[in-house]
Amino acid sequence: MQEISQQIINLLEEDIKSEGYSNLIVSGGSSPVKIFEDLSKVDIDWSKVNISLVDDRVVDKSHKDSNEKLVKDVLMSGYPGNAKFISICNESKELANIQRPYSIMLLGMGEDGHFASLFPKLISSNSDYFDISFDQDITEKGQKAASLIEMTMNNEIQISYLWSSYYEKYIPEIKLLDLPFYFKNKNEVKYLINKNLQPFVSNELIKKNNLKLLGFWDNGSRHISTNKNIIKNEDSCKNLKIRTTPSPLHINVFNELGFISTPLDVRDFKIALKNDDIDAQENPL
Repeated sequence: MQEISQQIINLLEEDIKSEGYSNLIVSGGSSPVKIFEDLSKVDIDWSKVNISLVDDRVVDKSHKDSNEKLVKDVLMSGYPGNAKFISICNESKELANIQRPYSIMLLGMGEDGHFASLFPKLISSNSDYFDISFDQDITEKGQKAASLIEMTMNNEIQISYLWSSYYEKYIPEIKLLDLPFYFKNKNEVKYLINKNLQPFVSNELIKKNNLKLLGFWDNGSRHISTNKNIIKNEDSCKNLKIRTTPSPLHINVFNELGFISTPLDVRDFKIALKNDDIDAQENPL
């Protein structure tokens, strides 16, 4: 537990140094108690840390089962008492406005392996408040991944996530994310996106496209895979048909490497794989 606690402290301090603040979102229950105890004894600049919960029980904050009470009684009993606590029950709007991605989100797990609890009676008694359905992969229904944008605009669905390249025709400036850059670390990337790009993109989506940006996330380092030969250098790229996104930047980059760029939507990419119509693809592993 001490190793995990130290990793949390390191991440908090990195964000405070690079961004001037840090966000620590935690779970309740018994799982994180030892970590809370460890963190409560560490002296960092907690005044620049926002603390909140991933969930809470619908009870008074003084109730013994309240996660808010647990956080305040254990985690914030020591040095973190200087942090700002944002109540998920009473300050949900302020919590929704916290910059994402969060610095740290700490999830717990129950003894039976659960990390979230679902109470059917509670849902049925509050059925007027929400109705949630979930499509894992719209391409299985014959729809293109790119259609998610217009479906969300038209309120056919309410939330979707998609690779930024698909938004180029709506916000040309988002092509910046497809350019090669060199950064010292991921925190530097996150800081620049949150400070400069995210507010701009969010404003453009609301103003022109009837969409609200919930956040960006890192999809991992990109890799090239092929069923033809091991790619070691530019010579081994020549004349391989590689699937790319529709982004002109991606198409040009892979053409310059010697590939034959083949821009395909995720739906058509799956079909091309089955039919052996492409030789290579690039995606995070």
